[in-house]
Amino acid sequence: PSLQEMMRFNTNPANTYCLNYWNALYIGIYRCNLLITYLEDPVDNFSDELRNRIRGEALFLRGLFHFKLQINYGGFPQLQTTFGGQLKGVPFIDHILLMEEWNQSRPELDETWSKIEQDFIDAAGLLPVKSLMITNKDENVGRATKGSAQAMLAKTYLYQEKWQQAYEAAKAVIE
Repeated sequence: PSLQEMMRFNTNPANTYCLNYWNALYIGIYRCNLLITYLEDPVDNFSDELRNRIRGEALFLRGLFHFKLQINYGGFPQLQTTFGGQLKGVPFIDHILLMEEWNQSRPELDETWSKIEQDFIDAAGLLPVKSLMITNKDENVGRATKGSAQAMLAKTYLYQEKWQQAYEAAKAVIE
């Protein structure tokens, strides 16, 4: 019934599917922020290469989770005229929140999109290219790579109609 309600565009905040999806994405964001916080400084008996790769994966996932929240619950510029310029972005959580920070107002669309872009840019800088991960094939299946971060960055630009930046990001993936 929850999905049928959504298919009829008759969804309300009590829809269990929407609520569970929202909660699951923010739980993922919280876990990514924990990892990013713990791995900011070097860790004993942990190589910098591995630490940076895991930080890159966490940044990629945090950007992906915010991207999914933004396109499902926030909005993108093409819809602003339809909704009279009232669409807002979803709150972008880039640290572990204190209790008094839990109730946040919704930011402007551009603010959320720019932070999502930055997560993908930062992730691409930390993640290895796929060809470097082939040595341990089974161990690395499904891991984020530099190319996946660049591809999501291109997709983020496409949603905002930043055509030239999307072209350049997609070209970087191909090259």
